[in-house]
Amino acid sequence: MPVKNSQITELENTMIQNNLFERFSLSRIGVFGSTARGEQSNDIDILIEDNVDYKSLSELRDELQRLMNKRIDIVIARYANPIVLHRAKKEVVYVTKH
Repeated sequence: MPVKNSQITELENTMIQNNLFERFSLSRIGVFGSTARGEQSNDIDILIEDNVDYKSLSELRDELQRLMNKRIDIVIARYANPIVLHRAKKEVVYVTKH
């Protein structure tokens, strides 16, 4: 199972310092893909399992892209292709407010 690495810790700190968990009513976010595997990448793949509206997720994506200076791809669990969701959950690392 992947563990938190420096990229994930940076994302977690950014989420906490900018009150993004509270502002977007998120209990946690999942990081998967190359970032979860500790590989260098110019994007971060995020899995959202909370019930959040599309407009809010779009705002979250835009804000994280600005703060992290990386492309952010968001997958909403309840709408995701089952194969994509299965693969994401196999390597997901969750980020929480603590």
